Amino acid sequence: MSSTLLKCLKAYKCDVPECYKTIYAVIATTAESNIRPIEYHNWVIATGMNHEIMGTLCGIANDIFNGNIHWNNTWGEMGICSRFMTYAEKTITEAKKQETAIPELDYYTIMYFETTDPAANLLQNFAKLDKFEVRNFYFQKLLRIKNPTVCDVYWGLQLRKHIEICLKYAQKSKEIDIEKFQNHLYKWPGRCPNHYLEIFQKKEIN
Repeated sequence: MSSTLLKCLKAYKCDVPECYKTIYAVIATTAESNIRPIEYHNWVIATGMNHEIMGTLCGIANDIFNGNIHWNNTWGEMGICSRFMTYAEKTITEAKKQETAIPELDYYTIMYFETTDPAANLLQNFAKLDKFEVRNFYFQKLLRIKNPTVCDVYWGLQLRKHIEICLKYAQKSKEIDIEKFQNHLYKWPGRCPNHYLEIFQKKEIN
């Protein structure tokens, strides 16, 4: 059975004033197949406060046990979850404080979208911000942040969650109520940075 091969984890941290707590970003080095691991990729497997990070890593431990992920050349053994969590906790404890760009990442993908999606123009507006860009991806587009810091990764994930929640609550039968979507974007932003709020205020989202 071919599964994702997890080679290692690395963690970084920084202080985010809006959160009042330390934020972490955990980078996983993986290959698409444990049978022929031709090429490894670095990507963000989790970001957030420590309790959010550990919740995600618990889910990964479950994937390791059931075989969706191979770690240390094994899966499905009794005790594998506790061994992985011990390794993951040690990784978090030893997280390096990083205020500048995360060395392993060239970019962080926030969201895939199509030009007909209700949030398409909103996402395109984010490309006007420093470090953000919209790229073509087959028949879709993607919004991503170049050379992301821990803070960039965290706020990028919060942006995706915020848009998804606003779309959910603006759902009206099979359509999206654009006015309600826009109102939710600006009224429920949590602690989003001010430059995000400025984009939410723009009217060109439909």
